[in-house]
Amino acid sequence: MNASRGFHIAFEGIDGSGLTTHSKRLVMELSRMGYRSEYLKEPTNGPIGVLIRSFLRGEGRVRHDILALLFAADRLWNYHSSDKPVALLKKEGYIVVSDRYKYSSAAYQGAFTDPEWVWIVNSRVPHSEPYSIH
Repeated sequence: MNASRGFHIAFEGIDGSGLTTHSKRLVMELSRMGYRSEYLKEPTNGPIGVLIRSFLRGEGRVRHDILALLFAADRLWNYHSSDKPVALLKKEGYIVVSDRYKYSSAAYQGAFTDPEWVWIVNSRVPHSEPYSIH
């Protein structure tokens, strides 16, 4: 691992599959090994994420295409403008571990609206780095 250049790992999966548990464990282990790491979760606790969470709790109705746009906007905000933007953390050499990322949008929102369009609205944030466990 080259920790002088940060990178981004995303955990993806269905609800209840252990995303949060494994994301947090990885951050703890990386920190124990001396790497600077940061845990992030989507939707965020930012202004757009708060709105998304209200819709997910059933507070109001929203179309699937609007929800896809909100997730993309929340992700873009988190990548560039939040208190701990992913882009800045990576530049500072952090290993950023996300509990969900744009692949979740492809699966969840892509099931209810045009999947190609979901990829297009998420194209402003980079892919997370490929990572495999050997």
